[in-house]
Amino acid sequence: MHSALLLPEIIHEICDSCIDEEYEESRRSLVSLAATCISFKNPSLDLLWSSVPARAFFYVLPARTLEYGNLALNIYTGRRELNNFDRSLVTNSEWDLFHVYSRRVRKLELNDALKVDLPVLNMLFPTRAHVEDALPRLTHLYLPVPSGTVYTWDGAPVFLVKTLRSVCLFSFFSDAPGFITSLVESTPTLASLTIYVADHDNWKKRFATACSQTVSQLHHLVEYDGPAFLPQLQLGLASLPSLTRVALDMVTPFSQRIAPAPGSLAFPSLSELKIHTDSIEHLVGFLGGISDDTQAFGRSKPLSLTLSTLTSLSTGEFHNLCTFISSFSRFRLCSFDFSAAVHSTPGADQEGETLALKTIQPLLRCVSLKVIALDFGTKFVSFDDDDIAEMANAWPDLEIFKINERTHWGTTSQITLHGLRSFLHACPRLSEVSMCMRIDDSERIRPEWHLTELDRMAKSRYGRALVKLNLLDSVIDASVHVFSAIVLSRLAPNVTVTITSPGPQHRIAELVKEAKLMCWERDGCIGAWTWDELDGRLKSIGAPYRFKRFEVLGRAR
Repeated sequence: MHSALLLPEIIHEICDSCIDEEYEESRRSLVSLAATCISFKNPSLDLLWSSVPARAFFYVLPARTLEYGNLALNIYTGRRELNNFDRSLVTNSEWDLFHVYSRRVRKLELNDALKVDLPVLNMLFPTRAHVEDALPRLTHLYLPVPSGTVYTWDGAPVFLVKTLRSVCLFSFFSDAPGFITSLVESTPTLASLTIYVADHDNWKKRFATACSQTVSQLHHLVEYDGPAFLPQLQLGLASLPSLTRVALDMVTPFSQRIAPAPGSLAFPSLSELKIHTDSIEHLVGFLGGISDDTQAFGRSKPLSLTLSTLTSLSTGEFHNLCTFISSFSRFRLCSFDFSAAVHSTPGADQEGETLALKTIQPLLRCVSLKVIALDFGTKFVSFDDDDIAEMANAWPDLEIFKINERTHWGTTSQITLHGLRSFLHACPRLSEVSMCMRIDDSERIRPEWHLTELDRMAKSRYGRALVKLNLLDSVIDASVHVFSAIVLSRLAPNVTVTITSPGPQHRIAELVKEAKLMCWERDGCIGAWTWDELDGRLKSIGAPYRFKRFEVLGRAR
């Protein structure tokens, strides 16, 4: 065995590399790795069993203890449904083998879509003591997503052990209020609570009341993601001393249209706030309820703010929202992500409205911004080089800049390569940019685009942080495709370019890759090539194929 494999860090790195988005493929890779040698066995099994669905427990139990139905195979698992489990048939040595695997589990999914119903699982874990013995490292619990069957949570409380740090509730039924209420006593160190309800019709007032009463008693809660429910829940969340991350669903009927009193929401440790709403008035009302008392909370703290609305805002409404957000003195806005509905709501969006710098002017006072991602749905966007320069000077620490990445700008952008260069110089940490540009023949005459000058730029620290540039529906004249690619490859030597507009402009991304390759063929200097050489090699990259007409051999003329 190679000496490097004696290092635990290397072993764990290899095991981690087996995890990807394909769940079953990842598990097969870890099983194969565990079978290679003793060095990989435990690290691979730890990772394999760290997060499991409920059905996994029955894989390591003897077949004689399991009773399956006689119906057709289940469409989710490809297996017959498990109907019964007999604990009395399991020997001590078989329990020891079961615990070898179960005691590695950290995340447990109780999902009845996988057809291991909770009553059957409770035959394996009849009491909380059995759960504590078999799952001593359990920290995350995911409760079920119902799949058209009547589901009961009578047996779910046995999984509320004191080691739990995170609970996700994806549905609720008649007995759910009791389950929610038991969280306070059963999980004293709970740090994360997620409540997701896909069907608005399932909303129950009893559940909302129980949740509102319970949340204020979870004193170790760090993260809450779920409906806003009643005003009492908002006040309860705001009183928690350790709550730093809050994500609220304020869409009807999950939130009553009752705005909190101004300054009544303390949120002493708040650092990240996400709100999803269908009412701009309700949104502003809630933000106005957050206390802005700098004397009570000390110096200003960084805040990451994400807002999404189901309605389109007029430019005037968004300007007022920006004014309100920038007026906070208790928080330093470090990240602002806003997205409006793509569709236009009658009366909320005015025909032909264009977003300009004056609309977001109040945000220029937020000098600590590192992330700005704005998507206005159906609105047009119009920025030029001077606007970009003003934003860059206001936000020197900017790292991510995205405008209307999901949709389009709708107008011909006036941002040029010169504007991009100024942006990168003023914001040296800029790593991701999504914006439209306009590049034409007039760019060629600028002296800064001489090849030797481009090499000098590439050696500076400016632009090196940029790794993603999405040009969206930019307008780039066909005559400057090669020129644009060469300039982009030197302005940001580490960049990957994408462009979503239809037509031949898609080739810009391939041209940038080839320009980088040509640069490194000459010791990292693009100036070692002539423009004729560059044009001769690059002009055919990504160009549409054109059929040539050939005469038939031997044809008489």
